[in-house]
Amino acid sequence: MDLDVCMGKKRVTGRKLRFVCYLMIILLSICKAVPSIMILVDGLNELAYFEGISGKEYNVTCKVIATKPILSMTWTVNDVSINTARLVTENQDKPETFDIVTSMTYNGNGSDDIFNCTSTRENYFSVEQNLLVKTYVLPELRLQVGNVNVTRGDINVTAGESLVIQCIAFSARSVGVFLWTTSDGHVISGVGDVKMSLNRFYNGTFDVEDEFIFIPRRSGILSCTHQTEDHEEATVSLNIIIMNDNNAEKNNMNVLAISLIVSSVAAVFVIAMCFRLVKGLHAHANVRFDHQQEAIGTLPGTMTLTGRRPPSMKLPEKPSKQTSLEVPDFDDERYHSLFDDAPEASIIDRKRVCLLTRISEGVIFQRWMGTFTKPQGRKEYITISLRNDTINQSRYNWEMFAKKIIELPGCRHIAECVGLCLDGEKLLVLQSYSHSVDLHSYLSKDNKADESNFTSRRLQLASQVLLGMEFLVSHG
Repeated sequence: MDLDVCMGKKRVTGRKLRFVCYLMIILLSICKAVPSIMILVDGLNELAYFEGISGKEYNVTCKVIATKPILSMTWTVNDVSINTARLVTENQDKPETFDIVTSMTYNGNGSDDIFNCTSTRENYFSVEQNLLVKTYVLPELRLQVGNVNVTRGDINVTAGESLVIQCIAFSARSVGVFLWTTSDGHVISGVGDVKMSLNRFYNGTFDVEDEFIFIPRRSGILSCTHQTEDHEEATVSLNIIIMNDNNAEKNNMNVLAISLIVSSVAAVFVIAMCFRLVKGLHAHANVRFDHQQEAIGTLPGTMTLTGRRPPSMKLPEKPSKQTSLEVPDFDDERYHSLFDDAPEASIIDRKRVCLLTRISEGVIFQRWMGTFTKPQGRKEYITISLRNDTINQSRYNWEMFAKKIIELPGCRHIAECVGLCLDGEKLLVLQSYSHSVDLHSYLSKDNKADESNFTSRRLQLASQVLLGMEFLVSHG
């Protein structure tokens, strides 16, 4: 009885064991049929998160290991399906299995992207794998000299000149540190003034600026490197060229030689001019200028110079450009009738006035230097107040306008108003200097009582004439 009972228990236990074995075999077959899936970035298996650099290319691969190659795969990025070719090969590590691989090239732009790879086999559930790829932007470095961007990467300076240089890291994830180095490997430290502000294009990033004053002694390359705690690093360089660094001594000698030659020629020319002028004064030559040479300028009296070529530079011609202010037709007769009714002594013919050079320009009128030929043929220095736009109306008072100009604070050295001159629509008010002296009259006087003083005075006047001619030509 006991033996039968024991045999019955053994039978029951054997059945349970067989059932468990069958169940395990079924589960193993199911597990073999269910594929395993993974996502690799540049050949490395990434479980759920990957961090990269914006602008860098990465090879992202979805790999499925299954017992049969008949497999349905879905490959998406941010829920957008990606159609890529699949490659099926036998798995060398796991016999009777296959590798189904699909790849794509990814180039991040500083955003967060979600990759999803899903595999499905008939009569079995789907298997998927997700990967979050986060790319960040390396700081963009720019160099500025005096708040001006350096686009070409080089700059010409003078030795010892102070340069205010800014190195700006745009879109940096942290403040980091700046490292300044020269071409000879020298590290400049402790001279920066670091400023930081939020970047308006990429959230969570900053614009960091380092500024310092650099005094170059010789030509070379200055580099700025920005490093952060997140291992971000960027470098930008500036090529500093010292203008007098190469062949400085040779250039200085050339400049000195040219300066000596020019100075010698100028000295010879001035001495020759002075000698001829003094000789002419001793011979009591009649100094005069021809009326036809008003473009060069006129001085009191006339002057005849023989054997000289006309100067290459001329003073400004007489102003002839008409202004934009139009004259109403109904006021034309009254305007000219007023001009005709003015006293004859105060109206001067335009041909008797020569404009030499403009000495100032204001809002209301311009101030010129010039000469005025008197009825007797003599000329005198005058200042000319030239109004750009003449108001052609019947109520306009020419004498009042001249009076207002004479009473201006800047015209108190003017002695009297010589008269008015009309040049088209331009009104010229002529005024004489109280201290002006006619050179021809002075030389014609009997000043030979003291011959030595008179000769010295004539030499002084000759020098002043040369300076005046130089001034006029330089303003031509």
